[in-house]
Amino acid sequence: MLFKMRILCLIPALIFFVILPARGEELTPQKFALVQKIAKADGSDLQLIALGPQLLEGLLPFTKKMPAQRSNALLAAMGEQFDGNRLFESYEANLAHEMRQESLEAVMPWYDSVTGHRISALQLRSNTPEAVTALKAYGAVLVKKPPSAARIKLVRDLDQAIKATDLLVDITVNVTAGVLAGIAVVQKNDGRAQVAQMRAQLAQLRKKVRPEIEQSLYVNFLYTFREATDAQLQEYVKFLGTPAGHLLSNASYSALDDTLKGAAQRVGASVGAEGSVKADH
Repeated sequence: MLFKMRILCLIPALIFFVILPARGEELTPQKFALVQKIAKADGSDLQLIALGPQLLEGLLPFTKKMPAQRSNALLAAMGEQFDGNRLFESYEANLAHEMRQESLEAVMPWYDSVTGHRISALQLRSNTPEAVTALKAYGAVLVKKPPSAARIKLVRDLDQAIKATDLLVDITVNVTAGVLAGIAVVQKNDGRAQVAQMRAQLAQLRKKVRPEIEQSLYVNFLYTFREATDAQLQEYVKFLGTPAGHLLSNASYSALDDTLKGAAQRVGASVGAEGSVKADH
């Protein structure tokens, strides 16, 4: 459920769609319009723009272990490959690849419903710079005024329905691993042992980072939907449990995962290739 492409991005996006046909299905103007409508629903273009700096921050400990030239190359490649607009074009292409037109049509009643509009509006508001700042202080609010047991259950159910924790754990581990794997492909043998060690450390971190991510999303969801009623959240969770909602959730998960892993591998290949060229001269 990620969202928003400017008209200027249309041509490169269509080229990508031709490369990745939707499981053999022709990309009609009607299907493209449906993908765009879903993609504009809750401001994920802003989420992807924010994601690049977050991933860079997570990679900083690894860059300290690299030679300065390779570290600089990594940061430059990350800036290019994890550009928000570029990621979003790729995401929309992957989403079109994952979903057939009839599946896209099946989720439209939710987006056109009163509750669907309300949920999307709250998600959009949560992506503003002001909301990001306010979220940092919201944890203290929860200590003074904890949510009801019913609200806690709804938020946990929502996390499971959209696989939010699973996805962010995968992003945290797999994106970094993808960068390192790309480096390993083109790096000389003396560097691969170090990369393998880094990847092993990431695998060990998977279980450790999950509770932190789960708690962070718990607070995030409570903040994002603080003005939604329990009934509205119940309706949202119910939609996600329908065949159409389940398919959309899985397709969005796969599309984002493929988008970020592809970008990570291109970063790694770029960094490793540059290091290899320098070593050969």
